[in-house]
Amino acid sequence: MLKDYSSYKPKILFIASNIPTPKRNSNRVVVTIAQKLTGYFDISLLHPAEYTPFPVSLLKKYRNVADKKRWESGELEIIPFKYLRLPTLPLSFLALPLFKRKFIKTVNKIGKYNLAHAHFILPDGYLALILKRSYDIPYVISIRATDVNYLQRLDNRQYIYRLYMEVIGNASKLYVHNKNHHEYMESIGFRSTLIAHGIDPDFFDDKYLEPRLEEVLISTIGEFIHRKNINWIINALREYRGNKKVALSIAGDGLLKEELERASTGLDVTFLGQIPADKVKRLLSGSSIFALPSVEETFGLVYLEAAARKNGVIAMKNTGVWGHFDPGKEILFCDSYESFKDNLHNLIDNDSLRNTLANNAYLRTKNNYKWDTIIEIYRENYLEILRNYGILSK
Repeated sequence: MLKDYSSYKPKILFIASNIPTPKRNSNRVVVTIAQKLTGYFDISLLHPAEYTPFPVSLLKKYRNVADKKRWESGELEIIPFKYLRLPTLPLSFLALPLFKRKFIKTVNKIGKYNLAHAHFILPDGYLALILKRSYDIPYVISIRATDVNYLQRLDNRQYIYRLYMEVIGNASKLYVHNKNHHEYMESIGFRSTLIAHGIDPDFFDDKYLEPRLEEVLISTIGEFIHRKNINWIINALREYRGNKKVALSIAGDGLLKEELERASTGLDVTFLGQIPADKVKRLLSGSSIFALPSVEETFGLVYLEAAARKNGVIAMKNTGVWGHFDPGKEILFCDSYESFKDNLHNLIDNDSLRNTLANNAYLRTKNNYKWDTIIEIYRENYLEILRNYGILSK
């Protein structure tokens, strides 16, 4: 029987590996999207929690499996589902089909759904494929940097590659979050929808930009891991030979902390550690430049946050917010350490360029990337699929 959306809340199952758990800090963006959609849909969130055989389980990477018990994030209840992940990429999801009955039993206990939204191709999308084949439930997939990285590394003769293709090929819609991923999916024969993340209205700061600065504060926020390239910022600061007084504030933590602290000896660099949202706002309002030459980013919400607080932003080409901002007019994008260093030095010295970029990126973010705008795109997409699938009346 077709249902009228005006009097019925469709039930949506989020399947998301990449969320914060009681044992692991992680990006909250998937949880945020789920929470903001609860005004329109009845949302549940299932978390595929990987565990690995001994002795691989001793590695730090595999110590973050969620407990068996459910937990809550705000008003959203999160249901963990444990599955066995094997070591090495070619074998990693080989055991996943063995958990089909367990997964169906878990879902049957928590409800009947009209649509699933998977937030990785594997394992999340494969679990959504099980629901489609078992109950004819349509699903969509958010494709992330890890998915694209794995696909590019795999041989098309491998079982896992065929599994990726099977999951992608049965989805009703594919979401990607930057232009590079959009072009990659097109190159392997799949259409995708480019969609950003969002900013809440209270995050914006229409601060006054001084026409000339003698002292420039650079900020960066990120995990201290190699792909974030925070050492590039420190090295570029050390190589600066201009007349401005320059300081750097770094928010975050991670395995490379001691190495980064040693590299910054003798420079005006402050390590802030992990900081809460209110301090992030103050940091970004106080800085004039936000620099994060990170690679393999799915989106990078922090770039939007920096733009919303009127920073001149430097990011990496072909990753993160690439495709959402006009290069050279709203954000500076680089493709190597040398181009990053040159862009950073130019942004320190060139007050007019820095302020122009900051104003333009601020307006782009305010006009296009508020959460209300992004959530409306998801809402309309979900409803379109449900109507086309005959679940809702047109």
